[in-house]
Amino acid sequence: MRLGAIFLLDVADVNSFREAEQFLMTAGDSYSAVYFQLRDMTVNPFTDNVFAPFKNPGRRYMPAVGATLSVQIDTLDDAQLTALTKTCSQPFPTKDPSIWTFVINATDPISGTKRLKLTLTEGTKVTRGVVNSAILATPTT
Repeated sequence: MRLGAIFLLDVADVNSFREAEQFLMTAGDSYSAVYFQLRDMTVNPFTDNVFAPFKNPGRRYMPAVGATLSVQIDTLDDAQLTALTKTCSQPFPTKDPSIWTFVINATDPISGTKRLKLTLTEGTKVTRGVVNSAILATPTT
């Protein structure tokens, strides 16, 4: 398995949301719930086949009961390396354990384009993944 994620917008429940490749935000704002869905990226990868293109590749990944997930938000520019680790929670653990969320506080140093590093722990099994250009934080004007 290759762990990945897509972002979910306008989440009302496990069946009511929109998918997005990036989470767009304004630097300095707070977000009480940044929703995303874990994906196994080895299933339904991007394809050049015009008859069967996958808009968002991968298939949702349902981790084991009791799994934990943390995300590290860091910059793509190594000259200006900043990292912020967030503990994630499952808003719908019994209905859809593939959906996770974390909080962005107004004081979190997030600006520019950020990469999301995933660390999923299922018992003794640890799986890591990366979502490049995951968060795009535009500066306030």
